[in-house]
Amino acid sequence: MSSSQSPSFNFSTGSAGMLANAAKVLARRKQEKDRDFMRVYAGKHRGNLNSFRPVVGLKSNRCRGHQQPDFLWALHCALPGKCHVNPQTMSSADTKSGDSKRKHTRYAVSDDCRLKAAILLRSSDAGTASKDWPGTLVDVSTSGAHIQISLAAVAYKGDSCVLKLSHAGRKAELRGILAHYVCSARYSVCGVRFDLSFAGADKIYEPFLKTIVASSTLKAGETGAEAGRYREEYLGAGETKLVVWRDDKPERNLVAFDFAMARFGAALSGAGTDMLDNKARVAFRSLAGGGSSVLTKEQEAEARWEFSLAASNLPKTFAPDIRRLLRLVS
Repeated sequence: MSSSQSPSFNFSTGSAGMLANAAKVLARRKQEKDRDFMRVYAGKHRGNLNSFRPVVGLKSNRCRGHQQPDFLWALHCALPGKCHVNPQTMSSADTKSGDSKRKHTRYAVSDDCRLKAAILLRSSDAGTASKDWPGTLVDVSTSGAHIQISLAAVAYKGDSCVLKLSHAGRKAELRGILAHYVCSARYSVCGVRFDLSFAGADKIYEPFLKTIVASSTLKAGETGAEAGRYREEYLGAGETKLVVWRDDKPERNLVAFDFAMARFGAALSGAGTDMLDNKARVAFRSLAGGGSSVLTKEQEAEARWEFSLAASNLPKTFAPDIRRLLRLVS
């Protein structure tokens, strides 16, 4: 359909509801015919949205599809290298690449996790290239990650990037490429595929990944009474286990816990109301060799680092008092 044939709407008058419905009807009618045309046209212009300005009035090639009426999405999605999703129909599945769906288990990162993340996008857009974009890590796997960043970032599928992770003084920089790039109404989601061929990259990433796996996979297990206390057990990947004890009073206050994480264990007995005192009394052990050896100062620092990260990434399905206690004493 040419620009002379396209219906015109006066967005300044009439009912907003009628205009929205008209746009949706138009989108459905135009979808099949126009997408075929636009894919061919977009391929010739290599993703330059300015060439479409006489038709739809878009002004740049930035990720601004969420600001356009519904009938523009067919055009916006047709551009090569872009993976845009209409925010009105976006679901969590839209942030998953085909590779991550099929091959690798992804482990959720809580939105209040202490793990900090940013991504360096090596985009061809001069205004935003080679800039660190802080964001919220969504999930991680052995081969990649998803991170939410500002809509101001400009990126394309296949762009090289560097995902930067940090927690309590430890940092990891992971090179990769954008497996996909999705825009919603509030943020952009980058799907990163790691390139772990660089020397030492996997070893730097390993402590972060193992700790996230240990904390995010915990699920409720057996419960029961023992020695005047109430016991709750949570099991995770591998040997990961969290056991908490509550008193036998009606309030069922937390009195102790034992958390076997990735490489270390952390335990507290006789928890009181003074959280600083509780934190000072948390005991650590190595899970290697049965956990009988005394930790060196360096190992204890590693154990505290792991506990701090794991305790901040407990599933939101956990009781709030468990998440609060472990976070405060870590």
